Amino acid sequence: MLFLVTGASGVGKSTVRQTLLNFLPPSFWSCELGDIAGPPQWTVLWRQKAVEKVVRRALREQNLGKHTLLCGDPIPPAEIIASPSGHRLTGLKGCLLDASPEVQSARLLARGDNEHHLHHQAFATWMRIHITNPLAHSEVIHKGAWNQMCWDRLASHTLPWHPPLIIDTTFLSPEAVAKQVLQWILSEIENPANGSFGSEGRS
Repeated sequence: MLFLVTGASGVGKSTVRQTLLNFLPPSFWSCELGDIAGPPQWTVLWRQKAVEKVVRRALREQNLGKHTLLCGDPIPPAEIIASPSGHRLTGLKGCLLDASPEVQSARLLARGDNEHHLHHQAFATWMRIHITNPLAHSEVIHKGAWNQMCWDRLASHTLPWHPPLIIDTTFLSPEAVAKQVLQWILSEIENPANGSFGSEGRS
């Protein structure tokens, strides 16, 4: 399965991934988009092409009996479902990391992103909606989109989890967040039918 840990900038994704790497089972391969697609350009077009590259690598790992953890980038789950190869994934699990606007801004300011933090807050608001409704305000991922994306898969497709796992990182340490994510991953491995694609996600 492909495990996606996503969220807007400033919610703690990259820090959590670094912590998780020490605890993931050997049956996991982990990456960020830049690990596969090269230096980020952070356009919608680049991100969607990068997602496809990761999905293709995840399919190779899937054939070897390994899971994939994709964590560190603000990736809308719909872009994985609609990626050209996304329908071949055995399962997709999603977790949204979130934070209060005040804490998110403080984290972004601390790392020097002060000119863009309002944009990141708007994306965080959109992601809270998207994690349960992939069709809401779809212009966010359709404007400037890659022409190979298979958006028709979303026409009658809810995201393959209900309810979604949302972790509020506002008052949690990176270690505490990583512990929750790890518990979620291990639980989903033990119960793979809960929220997996099955036949619904294939086309």
